[in-house]
Amino acid sequence: MRTFHNVDLIKEIIQNPFKTIGQRNYSLFKAYTIPYNWYTEVQIDENIKSIADSMPTIEEYVTNQIGENNLRTVLFDYYIGWISEDSRELFDLCIDKINEYENTYKIDESKYFFKLKPYVNQLDLKTNLKHMFHRPGMYGFEGLSGLRAFLDGYFRFKEQHNLNLSEYENRLSKFIEYWKSKVNKEIPFETWDRPFRLERMGTTDFSGPSIQWEFERLEEILKEELQMEPDDIKTIEK
Repeated sequence: MRTFHNVDLIKEIIQNPFKTIGQRNYSLFKAYTIPYNWYTEVQIDENIKSIADSMPTIEEYVTNQIGENNLRTVLFDYYIGWISEDSRELFDLCIDKINEYENTYKIDESKYFFKLKPYVNQLDLKTNLKHMFHRPGMYGFEGLSGLRAFLDGYFRFKEQHNLNLSEYENRLSKFIEYWKSKVNKEIPFETWDRPFRLERMGTTDFSGPSIQWEFERLEEILKEELQMEPDDIKTIEK
């Protein structure tokens, strides 16, 4: 079945990658779009469903192009990574491939849309954030910048869909806004995690302790600053 991409979201990111994901970096692109991929599902017009069913996925499209017979249980970007020098080139090549796929298997954008999954009104970061601190690699985070991109995407997602923030999310949002105010506006790719890490941890993307240490330290700092952690919310909600 055809792969459906959130074309409007991708266009928004391409038009201003610095404002959205921070850098032209594919891992940050994937982190930012996690909430859109997790919490929405495509709704297809019944009149074109059979047509969409007959089209290949983007993974099938890419593997057919490169003559790869063994279709692994990986996404198409795995194969694009074979020919990419770095994450910026991977970003450019993957976006180009998505656009190529969309143009090859055109379906009128009015014939499908992305709707919220039923449980999303109760969505709260408590469900995922604590696990992300301890298993960042499972979410594709290559460092704190990945978690930062996820959080930026998460709050943007909730704003776009008029979803209320939980008490924890409200406190976290204010914490993020404070660090956004410290961003050096003369550096286009500066994001709020950079001044935060430098001031509170003494680390950058290119120096410092292990990634795991940074995530554990962030968890400690958030607990201190917010006076609340995800598990505490359960008591408040009862």
